[in-house]
Amino acid sequence: MFIYKDKNGKTMTQAQVDALDKQYNGFLIVEFLSEELPMVVQVSAPSANELKLIKDLREEETQLLKSKLLNKPLPAFDLEGLSGKKFSNKNLLGKRTVLFFFSKNDYGSLSQMSRLHQFAQSQKDQAQFWAITFEDAVLIKDFLQKHPLAYEIIPNSFSFVMQDLGIMQTPVSMVLDRKGQVKFLTTSTQRHIDLVLKAELAKIK
Repeated sequence: MFIYKDKNGKTMTQAQVDALDKQYNGFLIVEFLSEELPMVVQVSAPSANELKLIKDLREEETQLLKSKLLNKPLPAFDLEGLSGKKFSNKNLLGKRTVLFFFSKNDYGSLSQMSRLHQFAQSQKDQAQFWAITFEDAVLIKDFLQKHPLAYEIIPNSFSFVMQDLGIMQTPVSMVLDRKGQVKFLTTSTQRHIDLVLKAELAKIK
């Protein structure tokens, strides 16, 4: 549960935040004022210059990611989840996999998490779900206690996310086939991303 406030401290409704989000194509600036329940989040819009720069960089990054990753295996990785479980390319073989690269301080990620949580719960027998972030394990663990996500959470992944993959902005979602190859990649901030992922997952036998 969130309480949204503008820069002047005035409370905003979910509908107002959604309208602002649509107006600025998901590129809202968010800051957590309190991470206790209910979380208090300050929401603001980027300036015209900031918006143009963000959109241009996002489009450039998206094209680079698709060129680098689509129909290819991920670069070699060896990561550790919050549970202590180890993750590597070998864990991708033989299973369909949905990846979610996120930041707890990104409104695009936050707006998708509730539906992705439900999606992963409903599809847990159909695929494995990993959520990967460069952020600190302790901070992410505290955050997820208040904002659950039914994915395997893999924190502290700065080198893999930013250097190996080249992901500089979140959210990013991917669907991988049973050979560990990326068959779908999106940087969309749309809230109903679960419907898109469900359709893409169904294409992989």
